[in-house]
Amino acid sequence: MKQTKRMRGNFRTYLQKSLGNPQLVSPESFSLAQLIMEGEERIKKARESQKERAAVWKERAAYWEKILVPQLFAKQFEFIHNYGRIQESDNITSIGSDLGVLENFIAKEMSPKGRFTCIDFVHEMNMKARQRKEHLQVKNISFVTAEADKIPLKSATQEKVICIGTVLPVFPEWDGMLNEARRIIKNGPNSRLILTVNVSGEKFIDDALSSIRRHGFVIEKSEIFSVPMAFANIMIVARPK
Repeated sequence: MKQTKRMRGNFRTYLQKSLGNPQLVSPESFSLAQLIMEGEERIKKARESQKERAAVWKERAAYWEKILVPQLFAKQFEFIHNYGRIQESDNITSIGSDLGVLENFIAKEMSPKGRFTCIDFVHEMNMKARQRKEHLQVKNISFVTAEADKIPLKSATQEKVICIGTVLPVFPEWDGMLNEARRIIKNGPNSRLILTVNVSGEKFIDDALSSIRRHGFVIEKSEIFSVPMAFANIMIVARPK
């Protein structure tokens, strides 16, 4: 109990130092929200163009930290801590790791004896995540620039696979990502797939849950967290069949 309380306190301190406490509604947040929506439209129009999608995320790397919501990260951490069964020696892969906010903390505090691999297809995002690693002095995390559906890891080598902040329905590699997650995860009693998915309607929640089951996982726990004036975030823990 004391260890759990200490870790939660450490995470709150880490978030405050990393992200501060930005206002959810401000003139800047509205202008950034417009940039995000414009980017999502570009991604929708370029579902088959990896180059165009990479260009959008390369632009986002410059301002993405400004729109991250600490309250959402706190909720996601609480869910992962409570239900993810992360062990100190777990090998963990995060797909679409972005700026590595949760990943760096989990690697240092929750799985310090394991290896944590972050996969993102935008080099600029990995560079920013690596800066966070250096600032926190995390020794057991690495960053790989690769596609979510073409992960350069051997099969059945990971105890946990994490994917935080996936956006449906504008994530064209969703099925390919789930295939790769099932390929690299071990068939063990503590192996878990941990997802947080941003969705804009109940249909996409049902679609996400159905596709996870279809790709060889059994859902153990799911929760929905709504971000004011934004989206719903469904958090899911599943085990391989």
